[in-house]
Amino acid sequence: MKQLLMAVVVSMTIAAGSTYAADDKAAADAAAAEQAYAAQQEKMQAHMKQMQEQMTALQKTTDPTERQKLMQQHWASMQEGMKLMHGTDSMPGCGMMMGNMHQGGSCCGGGGMHHGMMGNWWGSPDDTSSETLARRQQMMGSCMGMQQQMMNQMMQHQHMMQTPPAQ
Repeated sequence: MKQLLMAVVVSMTIAAGSTYAADDKAAADAAAAEQAYAAQQEKMQAHMKQMQEQMTALQKTTDPTERQKLMQQHWASMQEGMKLMHGTDSMPGCGMMMGNMHQGGSCCGGGGMHHGMMGNWWGSPDDTSSETLARRQQMMGSCMGMQQQMMNQMMQHQHMMQTPPAQ
């Protein structure tokens, strides 16, 4: 009986230790993922600012050659911005909300989630703690803001394509 009791106590001690280690690893993974997400958001914001500066220069130019060059630069910047927003397996973007557009998916519909991200910075789908829900809401808000900025850039670009240069 003593041996059985001792085995149970040792087993529980080992299990408790591994649970704490798993919790520490999960917390460290979540913190690293949030830092990566913040860095990606900063990069996307800087890119949005660059695109707006390009659009401002485009609106001011009267030279057709310069206008064409700026239009091409802005177009390339928009494409790069879409890549940044989508993110990668190692760097989270807003891809989980945009869907898998480059493989025939549609915007804002499933299928675009990168492997491993859900458990890292979105948290488990079953985790409805106030901390996780607040983090999800903050991330979704910033992604939607970025998506709105990108749509504005696309609309401005389309308008500039249809508008003759200022004289």
